[in-house]
Amino acid sequence: MAFDFTVLAGPVIGAAIGYFTNYIAVKMLFRPLYPVYIGKWQLPFTPGIIPKGRGRLAKAVGEAVGEVLLTKKDFEQLFLSEQMQATVKHQVSIFYQKGVENQNTIKDTAIQLANPEKVEQFLSKTTDTVGELLYRKICEMDLGSIVGEKVAEIVRQKTQGTLLAMMLNDKMITGIEQMIKKELNQYVIEHGEALIYSKTKEEIYHFADKTIAEVIEGFPVTEEEIEQFAGTLYQRIVTDYFGTIMEYIPISQIVEEKIQMMDIKEIEKLTLSVMGKELHSIVSLGALIGLFIGCINLFF
Repeated sequence: MAFDFTVLAGPVIGAAIGYFTNYIAVKMLFRPLYPVYIGKWQLPFTPGIIPKGRGRLAKAVGEAVGEVLLTKKDFEQLFLSEQMQATVKHQVSIFYQKGVENQNTIKDTAIQLANPEKVEQFLSKTTDTVGELLYRKICEMDLGSIVGEKVAEIVRQKTQGTLLAMMLNDKMITGIEQMIKKELNQYVIEHGEALIYSKTKEEIYHFADKTIAEVIEGFPVTEEEIEQFAGTLYQRIVTDYFGTIMEYIPISQIVEEKIQMMDIKEIEKLTLSVMGKELHSIVSLGALIGLFIGCINLFF
């Protein structure tokens, strides 16, 4: 007796319906990409589910990333990991070695970063500021009184018990002290500012003409101590200030805006690259369920 192939029609049709139903459902996640209109009437289910709800999707993903996936604690653990701290120390070591070998002057290095006019303005402004500060502080010290009192004290000590003590009595020494005080303070007022400015300018420009290597070699610390200091400072910044910094970085908003700015085709491509196999499995599962239901119908 010949086999009746018509009995396979049910399972085959069930498998086909299940396959194409799930295939259309998966496609409707993204397609159509944009609304479809007939006249002024927008067809239902257009655009696809994800394009239509992109705003909600972007907000949900942004909140998930900013509040769950990338929290302050996660960032702290990342930046305080042994590997990251070792990297920071290694980079400091590289920077130190480059500095030791750098024969460019501080002034030349600054010119590379800015321009000669700006560097000259900075040096001039620094000279004026430091010179003015030193001049004001020296005036406040009352240098004449300090020197006069010290001279009087030395004269008294050196002449005590000698014949000069009879000639240089206390009144005469006090007079010398007052004269020194007056003359020295007057000299500071008349010539101190120019003298201090000249010496300040000389020292600042002399320092600017030093090479980077000379400056680094002049530090009273070793390379190991610098690395240790950099590591400690890095830990302190991450521990004490990273939380405050994170408050000003709206990760959720950034992620949401990035998704909103993406072309819907890019979102589709990204989703399929991540979940392509899973979506294909859903389509195949539809065919399998349809085939199973078709087989069951053979018994009824």
